[in-house]
Amino acid sequence: MAALTRDAANYISELITVGGGIANPTAPLFDLCAGVGNLRRQKGMAIAMSVLSTSSNATQAVITEAASGAAITATNYATSQLSNIMQIMQRTVDVTAVKEAASGEIEGVSLLGQPVIMNGIDLQLMKALEDIKMDIEFSLINGTYVADGGSAVASSTTGLLEAITASIETAGDADITKAFLNSLLTKMSSAGAKFINPIILCGDREQIILNDLYGFATQSNVVGGTNVSKIWTSKGLFQVVYEPMMPAGSLVVADLAYLKPTFMPLPVTIGSGEIINVGNLASGLDVAVYNKSSGGASIARIVQTVMGLNYGNEALHGKITGLKIE
Repeated sequence: MAALTRDAANYISELITVGGGIANPTAPLFDLCAGVGNLRRQKGMAIAMSVLSTSSNATQAVITEAASGAAITATNYATSQLSNIMQIMQRTVDVTAVKEAASGEIEGVSLLGQPVIMNGIDLQLMKALEDIKMDIEFSLINGTYVADGGSAVASSTTGLLEAITASIETAGDADITKAFLNSLLTKMSSAGAKFINPIILCGDREQIILNDLYGFATQSNVVGGTNVSKIWTSKGLFQVVYEPMMPAGSLVVADLAYLKPTFMPLPVTIGSGEIINVGNLASGLDVAVYNKSSGGASIARIVQTVMGLNYGNEALHGKITGLKIE
């Protein structure tokens, strides 16, 4: 057996750290999930999230002592499994041998802030990872469900906007107001929302309006304005998050405690292409980079990840639609 090579590295750390930042948050929701340790692993495309069950309406029990000692008709609670699906995300990069040799023509800055000379293939890999990260973010918000139908069907994960059907506030082409937000939170509470770590995911327009609605600028001769990042409501403290993938006219209130991007660990290979790990849950690759034969004088790699969103239960989240766009 050949020696294990560096090509077997798990690129999940690079996926987390690439791009983003306060000034340019390309994937804030994914970054938040990673930051609180909510990335998960599982073997299999289907993501089991929660068990749905029926319950009776609340009433005052009327049972005599005599009846309590006799056989009472059993109550049967129907249950069903709520699940989501994973999807494949992949990029292929290919750099000619001449381009790779001329690495001195390109300079960059590493994640540690140190100026480095970046070779061609590493630069292409980092850009591919950045694209995949933005695709993941888009899917977390806007994903449309396509069931797993075998190798010829491209399964797709459900995003938050599609998943949320219980707690919805329709704005009717009006700007967001405190009344709209309070009404949504009331609906969410009635549906069973926990508000453990709630966040408001919004686009530019809604972020600016929320800042104006909840901001309070102290009097000063040298400093002005507000930058509201958290707001208090009757349901608790909510973090306001600018989400570049949120479509205009929509806003989502989600509970970060229940959002878990889930990866299926991919097999580890060695230099000869031999598989030494077939999707092992403990040591598989969340984001894999595999060698690819270019058929010529070049270096080719395939970047692949298989992931989907575990959102727990849609009743834990809510959305406002139909907000004014301009």
